[in-house]
Amino acid sequence: MAGPLATPDTPGAWWRGLRLLALDANRFELPDSVGNGDTFDEPSTGGIPFGFPKVRTVVLAEIGTHGVVNAHLGGNRDG
Repeated sequence: MAGPLATPDTPGAWWRGLRLLALDANRFELPDSVGNGDTFDEPSTGGIPFGFPKVRTVVLAEIGTHGVVNAHLGGNRDG
């Protein structure tokens, strides 16, 4: 379940009444399976896939609690 966790008393979670958030992105290799290859993009050269499918993640998290407020998963070619 994603959502804000910090209360007004949580140390390091607020600055001048504003909730402090961080944005982070990463890319992970997935097991090489037909389902993963169909759902997420595989690296390719000239249309011939090779290697493992990749998933890109973007996460918005609270700084004070490290709780995830929102996240998005996408394929290797998603911007």
